Amino acid sequence: MTMKNSLCVSLALCVACGGDDSSGDEAGDGTTDASTTDAPTTDAPTTDAPTTDAPTTDTDASSDGGDSTGEAIVPTVVETSPADGERGVPEDATITIQFSTAMDKAATQAAYQSASLPSGAVTFAWNDAGDVLTITPNDPLAYAVGGDPILLEPQSYDFTLTTAAQAEDGTTLAEDVLVSFSTLRRLEQVLERDVASSGNVDADGAVGSNFFGDRNTDEPVRWAVSFDLTQLAPDVAAVELALFRASWTMQSGNPWAGLGGGVVFQHVAFDALDDAFDAPVTGDAGGLFGGVGDVDVERDAAAPLTAALADPATYHDALQLRARWIFDTDDDGAYDSISLVPDDLELAVTYLAP
Repeated sequence: MTMKNSLCVSLALCVACGGDDSSGDEAGDGTTDASTTDAPTTDAPTTDAPTTDAPTTDTDASSDGGDSTGEAIVPTVVETSPADGERGVPEDATITIQFSTAMDKAATQAAYQSASLPSGAVTFAWNDAGDVLTITPNDPLAYAVGGDPILLEPQSYDFTLTTAAQAEDGTTLAEDVLVSFSTLRRLEQVLERDVASSGNVDADGAVGSNFFGDRNTDEPVRWAVSFDLTQLAPDVAAVELALFRASWTMQSGNPWAGLGGGVVFQHVAFDALDDAFDAPVTGDAGGLFGGVGDVDVERDAAAPLTAALADPATYHDALQLRARWIFDTDDDGAYDSISLVPDDLELAVTYLAP
C-alpha cells in the first residue's frame, strides 16, 4: 500500500470512531453525553395503618416498693424515739423506729445491733402496716446515781440498724443508722438553809433569835426557813423524795399544851425574811411537827418542793417553809415556845433530772 492510501485509511478510521473533538460537543467541553431519559418513577401510595398501643396499667409504686418507673425505692428511717442525742429518757421508755415503707421483719430485726441493749435483752414488735418497729427493753433502763448535778454523767445507750435491714421487696437501707440517747439521772442532795432568808419573825419583822411560840406579851413569833433550789440540777423531771429535817433544844413554858399540842409547817413565799410572818399560805408542807418529846423531826416536803420547782418565779427559786404553833397564843402572859437548832435545818432531796 502506498503512503497516500495508508493516510486515507487512517483518516477514515478516525472519522468513524468520532475522533473529531469539535463535533457534537454543545457544551464545549469536548465530550458528548448520550442523552438519557429517566423513566418516571411512581412511588406506590403508602397508607400508614393507625397504630393502637395496647392499654398499659401503671403499677402503684407503693404496692411493690418501686417508683413509677418500676425501680425499687430505697427504704429509709423516717423517725426514731428516742431521737438521736436525746437526754433524760425515762427508765420505762420503749424504742420505736418508723420506716418509709413496709419492712422485711426478720431481716430488719437481725440488722439491729447494740452492746448496751443487745437483742437478747429486748422484745421486738411491729405494727400491722409493717413500717413501725417497737423495741421494748426487758428490764427498766438504768439511771446514773450521784450527788453532784454538775459532775454526774448520765447513763448512755445506743443501737445501730445496719444495711442488712431491708424492705419487703428486698431493697436494703442505703446506710447504717446509729442512734444514741441517755437516761435521766437520779440525784441525791442535802440542801442547807439560806441563812439570810431563815430565822424567827414576828408581826414587825425578823426577831434575830431561834425560838417561836408566844411571848410574855402574848405576841406570836413564827419561824421561816428558805432552801435555795438553784443548787439542784435544772429541769427537774420528778421529785422522788423530799424530807425537811429539824430539831430543837430549848423549851419555855408549856407550848405543847397551851398552843395546840403541835407545830404546823406551811408552804409560803416571801421576798425577804421581814415579810415571812404574814406571807400567804400556799399549801401544807407535812402536817404537825410532832408531840411532846419529839426532838428530831422529819417531814415530807415533796408536794411543796414540786410546786416550787414548777413555778420558780412565784417561789423565788426557793422552797420556803414557815413553822408555827396551831394556836398563836394562849393568852397566859408567859413565854410558851421552843428553840430550833438552825444548823440542823436541812432538806434532803432525791430527784430525777436529765
